[in-house]
Order: sequence, then C-alpha cells, then structure tokens
Amino acid sequence: MAPFTHGEYVEPTVSDETPLTASGITLQKHNERSAISRAAGKRKAKQKLNACAEGRLWDHVSSVNLALALSLALVPASAQTALLESRAEGRLVLAERGEIRLFDFRPDSIRGWKVRAASLYVHLTSGPVPERLPVSTIMTPWSEDAPERAAKGMFRNPQARFANCRVEPLPQGWLRVELEPWMADALGARRSFGLAIEQGNRKLNGRGPAYLSPYIFVEAELR
Repeated sequence: MAPFTHGEYVEPTVSDETPLTASGITLQKHNERSAISRAAGKRKAKQKLNACAEGRLWDHVSSVNLALALSLALVPASAQTALLESRAEGRLVLAERGEIRLFDFRPDSIRGWKVRAASLYVHLTSGPVPERLPVSTIMTPWSEDAPERAAKGMFRNPQARFANCRVEPLPQGWLRVELEPWMADALGARRSFGLAIEQGNRKLNGRGPAYLSPYIFVEAELR
C-alpha cells in the first residue's frame, strides 16, 4: 500500500483474502496486536495490584479510584461492569440494631442484568474496622428529608432480605463490602429503595465530600 501524505488520499488495495481494518492492517494482524495489548494490560494491572498490596501506590492516588480501576482491569472478557453512584443518604436509629446508615444508588445502568458479583466501596470515618457488616434491602420509599420512612422496610420487614457481608479494609480508610448479588439485582429491578447498613460502634461517610462518597461496583454476565 502506498504511503499516505497530507492532502492526498490513497485508496488501499483490498482483496477477499486479506481484508483490511480501518487502520489499514489485516484483520489477522489486528487480532494479534489486540491479543498482545490485552495481555500486556493484564500484566500491568497485576503489577499495580501487587504494588498496592505493598503500600507503594496509595500515597499518590485515591485508594478507592485505584481499587475500582484495578477491578475493571481484572474483570474477565466474558463480563460486563458498571459503577453505581450514590444519590441519597440518611441515618436513623432502630431500637434493636442501633444507628443505621441508608444509601440509595443510581441503578439504571444495570436494569435487566444478571449480576454475579457486587462490591460496595464506603469510607470509614471513625471506629474499628469490622470483619462483617449487616446489610439489608429497603422495601419502603424514603428520602433525605424523611429517612425515618425506611424504618419499617428493612431488616425486620418480612419482605426485606439481609446478610452479614464480608468486609475488606483498604488503605486511607476505605472499606470494600462484598454484597450479595441479589442485593444489586434488587436495586436494578427497583425492588429495593437503596441499602441499609448497621454501623455498630463506627461511622460510615456519606455522600460528601464527593471524593469520599460510596459507590457500588457491579459485575454481570454478558447479555
């Protein structure tokens, strides 16, 4: 194929045996380069993950942003992913469980998904790092102006579901809470008006400041 110069268009020679991509290389060569690029990307992601485990990167970047980026990089090709931003928060007290933290998220991007994994990233403001956190779906609508409306829709509600979710501590006060897949399913189908978390003797950060607001990372099967 003749070289390209500014102001001149050279029609590439294309045959049925050697189809070209838009960049002017054969499909076989394009696929080979793509495979090499994906393999290199995974190697770099694993190197960053090991560096994080050794505490060598956290001083320079936001820990939750890096954790999310690495999660995205390490997801298999057979999966689709989404990040759910928080859109409402609240607090209330239940006599039998103490202070409850409420979070609602924007679920539009996962409607109809078959979720296989979900992680909540939330910042621990004060108190000890828990091994597990009780998390419940919320069956009644609530708002930031009226969080008490959620009181009858969680934990003790017979239609609500809850689980004691495993917690992984991250540097700079972040926690990764392993949600049950059905929790994200309920958010996506709008069967749950957010999630309720039993704080215990600790404080979880809300939506402000923005760089400390909670997110949910969702992984689902390709449709």
